[in-house]
Amino acid sequence: MAFDTEARRAALAAARARVAELTDATSPSVEYEGVDPEGIARARIDGAGAVRSLELDPVVARVPDEMVGAAVVAAIDAADALRVDAIGDRLDGESS
Repeated sequence: MAFDTEARRAALAAARARVAELTDATSPSVEYEGVDPEGIARARIDGAGAVRSLELDPVVARVPDEMVGAAVVAAIDAADALRVDAIGDRLDGESS
């Protein structure tokens, strides 16, 4: 059984490149923004999924608390869906 050092080095380099691509998509410096369907809440999360900011439309003063809470969750979910899509694209070999 031959030991092909060059082939192993090439495979390792390719694996490192894939890890770098995925790391870019999940980096805390990358942000994804989501908005709820009614436009009440806007959330930004980083590549790791942590909420970085949340903005609420002034209309929240006249909206039931339950609706505001649902809007916040929907905005965060929308941002997270973009994050997951970006990671999936990287896994599929697409660049953004």
